[in-house]
Amino acid sequence: TKPEPAAALDVVELSALNESALDTPSQALANATREVVRVCETVEIMLKRIIELYESADAGKIKALAALDDRVDEKHAAIKLYLAKVTKNPLSEDEALRCQELIGACVKLEQVGDIIVRNMLVHVRKKLERGLEFTPEGWRELCAFHASVLANARLAFN
Repeated sequence: TKPEPAAALDVVELSALNESALDTPSQALANATREVVRVCETVEIMLKRIIELYESADAGKIKALAALDDRVDEKHAAIKLYLAKVTKNPLSEDEALRCQELIGACVKLEQVGDIIVRNMLVHVRKKLERGLEFTPEGWRELCAFHASVLANARLAFN
């Protein structure tokens, strides 16, 4: 079973992290939430592309996937900085909790990106360099496991 191809991501992204909203915590948290959702979308694309690379890798696709992780890293840093600025204003208990949840989600997403690039992509490179192929059974198992991981990621992103 062949996984469906990942969507292209050739658009200029605008940030929802509007500095003028920092004095209104509810709006600033909504902005940060929007940015975290964008990070979720990028990580989902990375998850889709990694299985494609296991099937058919080339240096350009590997570089493109690593660039997505760089984007996740940049957004992770920007979101954490923005939320740190939000906490300089008085927050309700719910707002403070939401802020912590967003920081936690952002950290976990950044870790997923790192795992994809620093672990899985290393195996893709080895497979490419050594000219290795999966057995049909091994490929089916990997695709089934990947589909499960992707489904769980989508649930977590919601």
